[in-house]
Order: sequence, then structure tokens, then C-alpha cells
Amino acid sequence: MHPILFRIGPFELRSYGVMLTIAFITAYILATKRAKKQKLPSDIILNITVIIVISAIVGSRLFYIASHTSELTYKTILTAFLPIQADGTIGISGLSMMGGIALAILASFIYIKLKKLSFLKIADIIAPEFLLGVGITRIGCFLNGCCYGKPCQGFLCLVFSPNSPAGTQFFGTPILATQLISSFMGFLLFAAVMLLERHKRFDGYSFALTLILYSVNRSIIDTIRYYSPDVIVGHIGNIQIVNNHIILGLLFIIGNFVLLYYSRRKGK
Repeated sequence: MHPILFRIGPFELRSYGVMLTIAFITAYILATKRAKKQKLPSDIILNITVIIVISAIVGSRLFYIASHTSELTYKTILTAFLPIQADGTIGISGLSMMGGIALAILASFIYIKLKKLSFLKIADIIAPEFLLGVGITRIGCFLNGCCYGKPCQGFLCLVFSPNSPAGTQFFGTPILATQLISSFMGFLLFAAVMLLERHKRFDGYSFALTLILYSVNRSIIDTIRYYSPDVIVGHIGNIQIVNNHIILGLLFIIGNFVLLYYSRRKGK
């Protein structure tokens, strides 16, 4: 594992940040090409990308803070978005992806509506790239040693570096590399949506498929990931239910509503 690629004074170039940047750039380039085919202005995609980046960071940070109440202090609230941490390192630590997804969708929806454009048409262009971004970003999670699974034995059960979050939590213990599973599924689901998009019959089709497939996949992944007690809201048998499942459930409902509602309208 290589959480830090190199360090210059207080500045650290972290592998997760690099992979996240690559994911956003790759998604933007692909979305721009797809937008041109739909004869949409390239500046719209650029503006939405900027909105997504900012809202995703803000939403992820806010959801993390809300989910880790045991870590909350007056100081952590005041310094939540400072780029310089208490130990002198540069960067915002402690992000929870589901909050970022929710706020990014909401912020994009508001912007697109203010521009009086079709949200579903633009969402179809952008949504599949999110799955590609998941595939790329989770490689960064693996290198960083975060977003890890529970102790296990067998295939994909690895001992993480002691200087990583996974190695700190489970020192010398094999744990499930859920990051690699998530990465593989991100690439697989992206390919699936792009193939199914050939049968698109209405605006919102690719957006709905992305929400449905991602929410189901992530819901399963979150049952085998390790989470602190703060974010576990209950159990169904031996299956853990975490706060992410609430947002994932909403995404699943929205995706199915769009798919069923507009497919029926198209069929009339």
C-alpha cells in the first residue's frame, strides 16, 4: 500500500487524491465528448463538473461529521473544511462518499433547472461516468488503505500496511479488500450501462440504470465493509445496516421511479 506518494514539508501527495483527480478528469473528458454528440454546449458540462466537485467534497465532509458524532468537538466543527489539519498536513480528511453523491445530485439539479435545460437529458450524459469514477477512485482507496472490509481468510484477504487506516485498525490481520471489489464492480457496471444505453428509449434511462445498479451494488458492499459503531444503525440477522443504506434506498427508489414512469409514458 502506498498512501503517500511523496512528501515535501507539510505537503503530502496522497495516492487517493491522485486517483480521485484522475477520475474527475477522465469523467469530464468522456462527458464532454458525449455532450457534443447531443449538441450540448461544452461549458455546461464544465460548469456542472465544477459544481459536482465542490458539492461532493462539501457533502462528503458534512455526512462524515454527522455520522461520526463521537469525534465531534467544538474545534472539529470550526475547522471542518480547513485545508490544513491539526498535525500540519495539507488536505481535508474524513469524507463519506454518500453525502457527496446526494449533494452533488441536488446541486446539479438546481443548476440545470436554473439554466432551463433538461435535467434527465444531461443526467444521462454524466451518470455513467460516475460509475467509471468509482472504478478509478477505489484503486486510490486500496492504495490508501481506507474503505476496507472485515477480518477474513482466503481470496482478497490481505494484510495492510501498519501506516494505513486498515493496518492501524487491524494490525497484522488479513482483512477483505473491499476496495478492489468496489473498483471492479465500478468498471463492470459502467460497461453494463454503456451497453444497455444502446436500447435507450427515453431521457433518464441511463441515469435511472446508474442509480439502480450502483445502489444495489453499494448496499451489498456495505454489508461486508468495516464500519465504526457510529454509522451502524442496526442489523438484520447478521447483516449490518449502516447510515449509507438510507441514502442508497432513496437512490434506488428514485431510479426505479424514473425508469418505470418514463417507460410507461413512452409506451403510451
